[in-house]
Amino acid sequence: PAPYFDRVDAMQQRSVERAGHRLSAIGIKCPGIIIDKDAMRRVASIRDIKLIVGVREPMANFQSYYNYQCKQLAKGAGVFKNPVQAKVVCPPAYNHSGQWPPTWRDVVNGCKWVGLDRERLLFADIIRRDVLPLVPPSRVLVVSLEGLAAKPRETYQLIFDFHGIHEFFQEEVWRTMVSKPRERAHSFVDMCDEGNREEHNTLACFLHQNFHAKSTLELYTALSNGFVQSIETASCGRNYMVDTLQCGLS
Repeated sequence: PAPYFDRVDAMQQRSVERAGHRLSAIGIKCPGIIIDKDAMRRVASIRDIKLIVGVREPMANFQSYYNYQCKQLAKGAGVFKNPVQAKVVCPPAYNHSGQWPPTWRDVVNGCKWVGLDRERLLFADIIRRDVLPLVPPSRVLVVSLEGLAAKPRETYQLIFDFHGIHEFFQEEVWRTMVSKPRERAHSFVDMCDEGNREEHNTLACFLHQNFHAKSTLELYTALSNGFVQSIETASCGRNYMVDTLQCGLS
């Protein structure tokens, strides 16, 4: 969020003092940068800024974030410490379930709740609208998080090349990263469950019209040095591939 970046200069100064002349770069990680216009403007003002945008398969992203917020609600943590911030806003034409927390069907159909907003899954639109006018394309790199999990060495090498630095991980570190088990957390909602087929198709149709556009794929390819060829909607296996005719598409 934007207030976080009000402290950027102080953070940089402390880092420089700690590292002395050994410091070549300062990194800041925040998942809300590109969706917070004030934060994006603040970041863009940093001299020689380079921005790495990690994109995840959008449907899995949405499911994961919904489950995360449900867990936060159960613990009374995060945004749920202030109930005013946790209100639900739905499209006028949608008949909200009235349940609390809002159901998976509610958010898939456009209800907004604690950061859950399907419009935020349109990463390319956000990058094109809110990032590129502030940061030159040559200083923006898009990285697939699925690619990072599947091919960590190749993905990190892409990031090193983007920064113009040499690889600094030891070989044994790479082996540890690759062999480390990736546990799947318990899900409150599994969009691939048979009972969620309708919701799966609703979200897939919403995304299909955006992520398969030629301009979107060209943008990702241009900003990733060819690493990200496309961002596909989740299939959940052959029987769950979205039927474009059901989306009103030919």
